[in-house]
Amino acid sequence: MKALIFNSGRGSRLQELSAHNHKSMLRLANGETIFSRQLRLLSECGITDFIVTLGYKKEQIIAAAKDFPQLSVTFVDNPLHAATNYIYSMYLAGPYLDDDLLILHGDLVFNRSLVRRILASEKPSLCLITQSMPAAGSKNTVDGRRALLGKDFKGRLKDGCLAEVSVDIYDDDCQCFWPFYKLTQRDVAAWMEAVRAFINKGQNQVYAEDALNGILGAMKIQPLFVANDYVAEIDDPADYQRVSAEIRLFDYREQVIHKADGLEAVLLGNNHKKKIMLVGGGQKAKEIREFLETHKFEYVQFDGSGPNPDYADIKKGVDLFRQENCNFLISIGGGSRMDAAKAIKLLVPLDNETDFLEVQYKYSSIGHLAIPTTAGSGAEATKAAVMYYKGEKMSLSHDGALPDYVILEPKYLSQLPDYVKKSALLDALCQAVESIWSKKASAESMGHACEAIKLIRDNVGAYMGGSEDAAKHMLWAAHLSGRAINISNTTAPHAMSYKMISLFGISHGHAVAMMLPLVWQNLADSARHFAAAQQNLQQSLARIRAAFGEKSDAGAISRFTDIYDSMALPDPPLVTEDEIHILTESVNKERLGNHPLDLDNAEIESLYRKRCCLI
Repeated sequence: MKALIFNSGRGSRLQELSAHNHKSMLRLANGETIFSRQLRLLSECGITDFIVTLGYKKEQIIAAAKDFPQLSVTFVDNPLHAATNYIYSMYLAGPYLDDDLLILHGDLVFNRSLVRRILASEKPSLCLITQSMPAAGSKNTVDGRRALLGKDFKGRLKDGCLAEVSVDIYDDDCQCFWPFYKLTQRDVAAWMEAVRAFINKGQNQVYAEDALNGILGAMKIQPLFVANDYVAEIDDPADYQRVSAEIRLFDYREQVIHKADGLEAVLLGNNHKKKIMLVGGGQKAKEIREFLETHKFEYVQFDGSGPNPDYADIKKGVDLFRQENCNFLISIGGGSRMDAAKAIKLLVPLDNETDFLEVQYKYSSIGHLAIPTTAGSGAEATKAAVMYYKGEKMSLSHDGALPDYVILEPKYLSQLPDYVKKSALLDALCQAVESIWSKKASAESMGHACEAIKLIRDNVGAYMGGSEDAAKHMLWAAHLSGRAINISNTTAPHAMSYKMISLFGISHGHAVAMMLPLVWQNLADSARHFAAAQQNLQQSLARIRAAFGEKSDAGAISRFTDIYDSMALPDPPLVTEDEIHILTESVNKERLGNHPLDLDNAEIESLYRKRCCLI
């Protein structure tokens, strides 16, 4: 099966957005262009042959396709694109339409599972329909339909098949229609014959669907209802802003999660040949190696990144991945192992990875299965990868770094060192709390965070006592905390923790948990004193109180402190005035950007002094 993508038109309703770029080259909030996203998702679902019609800004389309060297892309230029509609582009593409086809417009944004549903459907020829029109028979139904859909395509169904496609139909039997088809070669040939008849009559300024409408009675194109999947067409600036934001969150939700052993499902569940890089070491990685060898997978192991991966280590991993022609990553371990794999995935496609702080990262076809062995940072659910560069902690962040698959297997938590187990738990709890009061918090992220807090609150004792059932809940809680901060990002306690790690020789979760109660109390005091200006903060604190099962901020903070104290972690050594100054100056102001209140150096210093008993 091939895919035909119409990319000849400019998109007149996009105004200045398409003045210098083809509309399919608009960059979505997740960092990729519409066209690149189409190629990526379709190729991930097994489509490797593409026919792409060109016209306006054709050099941009050709350049973008070079990021997918594994694909066969045939370009069909429409020199009359400014004076014709895409019916003429389809006419020009006719000699290449010799197979079953996916046919779609270049301004469509959709999710991966929708493509899989289309390809897996037993319907030989189908079209996409969304049942979202105003209710038939309601007052001013026709006007309501016009207001809702404007110039967009509608589809009329009859006897369970497509009977008409037009922008100008608004009757009760019409539905939202998306220009995305799966057609048999026979139906493609029939449509092409109708297209040629229109062109021979000089009708080259109409939609290709105008030709299709005349033969639909002899065809059987059945509807596939979009239901819980996502599809949208970007026609104007409002569409662009809305769709760009919506699809990003939709992609996060499509990460495939297995709450038990899922190696067979992930690695044996499709026909793509995999050459795997296994990132991680020790006994747990040995189990993965045995599986790979049993099932005759080619693989290499990379265990060159320590608990704090350095850029030089990551570079070695990138070089090995390229040398061995790998195309899939499995990371097993704590957050550092997963961060190393995420960084490798981002850097492998780059021409010059040495300037990674300056370049724009890209999506790639490299798959990544993440298997956490700690219940802590939820790194398997985030788009960020932490590494050290010239001694400084850096964060690479791109939606393409989010692992594709995750296995949450509680057996891997059974042999965690006591300190690692405790600090990881605290990290997950702190992330969840911070996520709720973050400026970027959303209803979705707060939902994840509140559930994570409740799970940790209710299972901490049993988990520390070795309960396998509690370990399942703790793994899920950590994953949810990762999902939450993937949307909201962290705030002041995290920003204030980083220098403490190196200065005191303690873990990340330990350091954050030391600072969080003081920052929390500072927010609670501010919300009381400036109630009118802090309505959002008050609501956030109320959600946190409810998640901890408490009615007051003091009660919730005490509940957190009880959990921290139960860990019996060592106190840091006494600090000097010089060290207080070092800590204060180390706080990255950009990392404070999501904190709900502005903190100046004096306030930051005061918080450090309180924690270090210098006040």
